[in-house]
Amino acid sequence: MVFTLGRRGTMLVLVCLVAFVAAGCNSNIFEERTPLPISTATPTRTFALATPTVTPTPTATATPDGRLEALWTLLSDPTLSYHLSGTGVSKVQGARVERFTLELDISGDDYAGSVNSIGGSGKARLVRKDGIMYVRPAGTSRWTARRFTDSVIEFVPFLDISAPQDLQADGVKQKGQRTLYSYVSTTQYRPDVAHMMDLSSFPATCNVLRLELLVTDAAVPVSAHFECHVGNGTYDGTSDYTFTEFGKNFSIKPPVHPPKA
Repeated sequence: MVFTLGRRGTMLVLVCLVAFVAAGCNSNIFEERTPLPISTATPTRTFALATPTVTPTPTATATPDGRLEALWTLLSDPTLSYHLSGTGVSKVQGARVERFTLELDISGDDYAGSVNSIGGSGKARLVRKDGIMYVRPAGTSRWTARRFTDSVIEFVPFLDISAPQDLQADGVKQKGQRTLYSYVSTTQYRPDVAHMMDLSSFPATCNVLRLELLVTDAAVPVSAHFECHVGNGTYDGTSDYTFTEFGKNFSIKPPVHPPKA
């Protein structure tokens, strides 16, 4: 689905797609995507970007953060495995244009599970194994496979956290009987917004961008909240994730024979 916003002849295009799932966008998930035609009767929305603001970075302290060090040791493990549950909503000028849900077993660069994009590309089963993406849209029994190197379908690094300096301690939160430790993004955090919001591309710059990650005392992630805002309602995206089964040995296998090189 294509959403176009004009400003002095400049176009901002948000193409909502979930991991190349075909339903509602293309007859072939691996063909080059062509934007849907836009009726000439539909006026092009204009917008003015608000003055960029930067989410304040918490003041660093001289005291080493052992929990953050332990968290980074966990997240930087290239074989990290866990189950991810995710939801997200994208809005343009206050109107919801896409909503997604994810349920994935993740093991390093490989994963398997389901995705559902409402207003985007539909519902499907996904398997990624050894750099090859396998997709089976809902209502079909046929898997399609192709090799990709697209960050939108990758889950390494974890939440696009590329260095311990991307996070800073931000206090303690109580969730029922649990005491969790909050880590928020610093100005050094540079995520792929398209990946975090399950979009095929995101050509804009977030005026406000923030990630909050909640972890246990042992530095095991429990949940995360991500948000990106562009201008005054030009684009608003939020996504939430929960994490379980860290360290589980998931069996992720290709559902069909991989394509020839």
